[in-house]
Amino acid sequence: MSDKNLSAPDFENLIEGIECAGQILRGKRKPEQDSVITIIDGNIPPTMTFRHKQGLSHAELAAVLGVTEDDVVDWETGEAEPTPPVQLLLELLYVQPELVIETAKSVQNRTTANLTATP
Repeated sequence: MSDKNLSAPDFENLIEGIECAGQILRGKRKPEQDSVITIIDGNIPPTMTFRHKQGLSHAELAAVLGVTEDDVVDWETGEAEPTPPVQLLLELLYVQPELVIETAKSVQNRTTANLTATP
């Protein structure tokens, strides 16, 4: 380790970068340039890989899966794992993303129509 001290501006830039990375990870902010996903222990969480490949935010993936945005973030950070039914849906998403996403949209539209229909 170096004996070099971190200056106040360097420390502030570091903190700002960490906050920005957290916002990007949670889908609250888009990267300003091409970003690199850091591989931890040789693994990238599969939901993160899929989400990035499909260009989905945390909120969009959560809507397709019928879970909360916090659930998706927790899976990607390793704080939780999807339930078995959600794992099955994730597997289907990997194999047939267009089919699952369009089906989810159709179900959401029918549900919304049923909620707004007058008896």
